[in-house]
Amino acid sequence: MHAKKNTLQKIKKNPNVVFIYADDLVGLTDWLTTFADMVGEELFNNVGEDSKSILALLKGEKLNNPVWESIIHHTASGKFAIRKNEWVYIDHHTGAESREPDWFKEERNVQAHSFPGELYNLKSDPQQTTNLYEQFPEKVDEMKKLLIEQKKGGRSVAIRN
Repeated sequence: MHAKKNTLQKIKKNPNVVFIYADDLVGLTDWLTTFADMVGEELFNNVGEDSKSILALLKGEKLNNPVWESIIHHTASGKFAIRKNEWVYIDHHTGAESREPDWFKEERNVQAHSFPGELYNLKSDPQQTTNLYEQFPEKVDEMKKLLIEQKKGGRSVAIRN
């Protein structure tokens, strides 16, 4: 559930094989609405509730507003995380879906911890090796509150006409 696995970092655009580096926060679910946009299809209200089109980004257009202010990630086993700007908060003692081998954690210099959640600053720690949960309790509270609010809403995208 770590951010690197859930974030689109570059888009390959053919036929010129141009790489577009997007600073915008986007998710895998955004492809559904994007593909519908590409072929001119409208989605029903109960389809793609957490999906926004990123077609403008694929075309290399500069957006006036970010695609997402924050985005939720979750695992099949029910672990949740939320990302906003350079921060990612994982509402679980580990963001790993399955246990990572010790050699892998050692190679990445992952710091062990005993906190009930994880907080990382992706700008200073893109590999998510140092949990800042205890150092920034106000950021933990802010991110946790945002996660709860968005989960209660049941959808991230406004109801379509």
